[in-house]
Amino acid sequence: VGLISCAVGGSSIEFWLSKENCDKVEETYLPYISNDIHMKKCLGYNGMLNPLKGYNLRGLVWYQGESNTLGTERYYDVALQILMDQCREMFNNQNMLFAMCELARFNGNPYSYSIINERINYVASIDEHVVVARNLDLGEWNDIHPKDKREVAKRAAYEVLRVFFDVDKPAPVELKNYKFNQDGSVTIELSKEVGLLNGTNGFEVFVNGNYTYDCDITVNGNKLTIVANGEITKVRYGYRCEMTPNIVEDVSQMVTVYDENCMPLDLFIISK
Repeated sequence: VGLISCAVGGSSIEFWLSKENCDKVEETYLPYISNDIHMKKCLGYNGMLNPLKGYNLRGLVWYQGESNTLGTERYYDVALQILMDQCREMFNNQNMLFAMCELARFNGNPYSYSIINERINYVASIDEHVVVARNLDLGEWNDIHPKDKREVAKRAAYEVLRVFFDVDKPAPVELKNYKFNQDGSVTIELSKEVGLLNGTNGFEVFVNGNYTYDCDITVNGNKLTIVANGEITKVRYGYRCEMTPNIVEDVSQMVTVYDENCMPLDLFIISK
């Protein structure tokens, strides 16, 4: 296995796009670009990616997005798909594999980080050559860089081996089905049995026109039942969490649903 490291801390996704592809992105939104050299459009493409053009690369590991949380997070999937098309053309591989890493937790802009992760998962859902390493329970509340970088790498490698190389590894827990019940509760069916390790952390329910953390959850095998003080019309998981000193000390407590392999359920939104 040969690895080429091509990384710049603090870079925006536009930093890695050609001028032509930046123009394509700007047709959808006006990107936030600061005066920081790491954020300037096309600089990484011109100086680091383009010199590698013509190499026959099989795949790419992508961990980026923090610098796109200042106004462009909701369009991140647009730029990401353009980046993937660019790389597949540059490296002579229309089936080039991508291992996308979700952003780990950090206090800078936690909700926008969740939107980036949402958009990464959307891209993976429409491209069979993309896998996602779940990092919702990783990170440091006071440091943008996860101290345990090995775990981030392990999760990316795990999904690459499981999906692309048919290595016999269990799939992570997934949302399969849900039902908004007549009594105002919600039933969620998952792909495997789970446990709740941190109460209701990570769950938000939409009741009486607002999202609230105030809910109760029971688990029975692979099914969760959520009740609140009123009719629930939406459920959001993995986006926000009521911050406590315990969570600041240990961000893994920001979510609560884990499978038997201690892997977290991914973020989701459902509505009635």
